[in-house]
Amino acid sequence: MHTMFFSTTSPLKIGMEQGETFYAMLTLMRMLVASFCAGRPLVMVASDMKTYAPHFLEHKQMVCYRRILPCIQLVRLLKGDDEVLSSCELTGELMNESSYILQIREEAGQVSLTLFYRLILAYYLGNYDVAAELSDKTQDYATKYGKGNFLGVRHVFFQGLIAIAMLREQKGVGTRVRRKWQARKSKSIKKLRSWVKKGNPNIPHMLSILEAEAYTLKKDVKLDIAMSKFNAAISGAAVAGFLNDKAV
Repeated sequence: MHTMFFSTTSPLKIGMEQGETFYAMLTLMRMLVASFCAGRPLVMVASDMKTYAPHFLEHKQMVCYRRILPCIQLVRLLKGDDEVLSSCELTGELMNESSYILQIREEAGQVSLTLFYRLILAYYLGNYDVAAELSDKTQDYATKYGKGNFLGVRHVFFQGLIAIAMLREQKGVGTRVRRKWQARKSKSIKKLRSWVKKGNPNIPHMLSILEAEAYTLKKDVKLDIAMSKFNAAISGAAVAGFLNDKAV
């Protein structure tokens, strides 16, 4: 996936030279989102976004700018440029989440994507209650809006991570709630496993991470086996270049 950072510069240049401004800006938007998803250092991602975001406004490509705005705000919050609210809303210098959602309320896919970005923030910051609420609200994102793109893959991955976190945090909750998270965890692992079998090179480390995390939920966890699984997952994420997942 990291080759995308280099391969998209040519289509972007060609698109602008041929007068295909919209498709050039669409390529740019996808490149910036992919760079964040693939775990490039936040400093580099933020720098690219600061450099290229004005291009959308300069060329009056407001659709692309509106779509990438939540991702840019997410990066600012993760990097510490803006203060994070207790609710983990995507609110800061560039946007107010409540106002933004109101503006795009007729665009169900974009609303779901915005909430997914907020889910990522909540999970990274350890606010699992907010992440779980957003997991419920966006559980259909991958099948309805994320098919065929990497954001859909990332959504499945985070759904699994949150499910495991809730199974670990909510040991005293009712059977019905635990079954929900158990089913969501199993569904995520099954989906990632199917993509790995189809040969997607960007996914094996995500599957390894979920399988390692899931192993720790067992009653008879063996420390040496758990460490072996986590070391393999960390190594896989590092080899694939996903520094964000290596840190998870």
